[in-house]
Amino acid sequence: MQKWIDVGSFRYFRGESMYVWHYRESPRTSRLKYFIFLNYIARRDARGLLRELGEDGAFGCWTFTYPGFPTCSRDLLDSLNELYFLDRHLDVFSRTGLRLIDIGAGYGRLAHRASSALSGLSDYCCVDAVPESTFLCEYYTQFRGVAPPARVVPLPEVPNLPPASFDLAINVHSFSECTLAATEWWMRELARLHVPWLFLVPNEAAGFLSLEADSSRIDYLPAIESAGYRLVAEERVFADDAVRELIEINDRFCLFQLQQ
Repeated sequence: MQKWIDVGSFRYFRGESMYVWHYRESPRTSRLKYFIFLNYIARRDARGLLRELGEDGAFGCWTFTYPGFPTCSRDLLDSLNELYFLDRHLDVFSRTGLRLIDIGAGYGRLAHRASSALSGLSDYCCVDAVPESTFLCEYYTQFRGVAPPARVVPLPEVPNLPPASFDLAINVHSFSECTLAATEWWMRELARLHVPWLFLVPNEAAGFLSLEADSSRIDYLPAIESAGYRLVAEERVFADDAVRELIEINDRFCLFQLQQ
């Protein structure tokens, strides 16, 4: 396992940083938790993506190796868990011409993995409100050789995107870190773009709460529903109760559909 890194250094943006929160226990405890996580994904990895996509530890990424398994990281394991959820509900591995927009794309973690795994992906549009993230995402997707289909759009240019450009919007832990006003703006944009599906991973074990400037929390589910979206599927990130207890992660995968 690699050491914790200086969060201010762009050289190690895939390490312990604002983008990736690793399991902050002793090295042995962290190693055990990642082994549980790895086993959970390996049992569900029908397409063999753990080995196909791989992990090289670039840019400070924490990596773990175990006998009989490929090298893993939270970047890889989270991404596969998310992609397999989307495949269960939207058949993303079999679709052609798939167009995605990632709200709060960060350094391009899921853009990299989705562009590598989804053969029918035609567009993966990355947007982030943080200028440093926009820079890193453009750099990283080019570094990984996945641009295109991945591309980066600065936030001020989102209103210029034409309607019916995307099949699915992705928001992983972003709305839970936004103000209600920011989420309302995004939901108006998704409705204008007429994006039929929204994949959302909130920070909360239950409910949907914003993060306001004064640290208060406001329910943003009404903003999603006011834009015409309804929750149609919800699963725990870890379906196995024992795995969820041992890793101590109670996040949820939530899929919303735009009502016609």
